Amino acid sequence: MTPESRRRMRRAALLRPMALLMVGIGAFFFVATREFWIVPLALATYAALVLLAIGDPIFQNRVLGTTRQGQRIPQAPQRPNSSPEQRARRLPRGETRLRVERALEAHARVLIAVEESDEATQAALDDALPKLRQVPERLLDVAEAREKAAAEAQTLRSRTARSGNERSSRALASLAEKLHAADKGLATTPDDLLALRAKVVRASIEGGDAVPEHATELDEALDALNRRLDALYSTLSAPAER
Repeated sequence: MTPESRRRMRRAALLRPMALLMVGIGAFFFVATREFWIVPLALATYAALVLLAIGDPIFQNRVLGTTRQGQRIPQAPQRPNSSPEQRARRLPRGETRLRVERALEAHARVLIAVEESDEATQAALDDALPKLRQVPERLLDVAEAREKAAAEAQTLRSRTARSGNERSSRALASLAEKLHAADKGLATTPDDLLALRAKVVRASIEGGDAVPEHATELDEALDALNRRLDALYSTLSAPAER
């Protein structure tokens, strides 16, 4: 881990809400009771939570944006703050744009299902919501990279037709595989999101002990969906063979 990464980890652990909450609780009880032993107990609890957070690999991955193997997740280039809908409207008209629009519609239906669920379901889905809100941005990253790769493939196709260069032919075949994988991923995303909506509705209807189980399933499904979109974006963004 680099010095900068260690600094980020320490800062995130020191400012972790759960750790700060312990300090706040300790301060409240000290003011209320004037028992001095509360102060070192609260500080010791705070220090323990900070140390546990620093040593927690899941917390580390979340702060540093890495995978479980410690590899940094590919990041999309920084863009002006545009909504997913605005980015979708800037896509060329065609199948890619239609697939994205269907996926955004399905995503909105998932959010509505969460908002209309009971309080217990909403509480259980609290950790999954940030992952759900990341889906449209990742989806548009893939769609934009797909259109860029398609334009590059068109250029390569013209070059290959003129020269018959074997290397260009291999590059074109590689791009065709990437485009096929992207098209398949974009086409299945709306169904994946509607399946998530069904899990939310089922959790709200069944209630009770079934809610945590459905929440875990939804969380895992969102992780899988985001990983798949990240992998597609990474593959599309990789330099093509020339």
